Amino acid sequence: MSYAAGAYLGRLVELIVKQAGSPLALDPIYETDMAEGLKAMALEGHGLAFLPASSVKKELKSRRLLPAAAPGVCELTMEVRIYRERPEFARHTKPVAQSLWDFLKRQA
Repeated sequence: MSYAAGAYLGRLVELIVKQAGSPLALDPIYETDMAEGLKAMALEGHGLAFLPASSVKKELKSRRLLPAAAPGVCELTMEVRIYRERPEFARHTKPVAQSLWDFLKRQA
């Protein structure tokens, strides 16, 4: 199972496959833009899926999903950053956006 062409996570999977060293014999049978769609298909037993660790914590703990490779193999670390316009230059800040920013600041 794979991510659709152009999906950001699909490009990350391409990097993982290139870094694997030996070619991986993968034959996609299902394609989607969303990790949750691949997770659902994997949970139904349709094949392997490259999924963010954060999206499968519960399924790994309950052993509904299992890693297909040893730790460190076929893995990639991704850093996510959030940016916003500097408040002193902002013409208008939506309350919802400000609430999200405040929440993220509290988590840091």
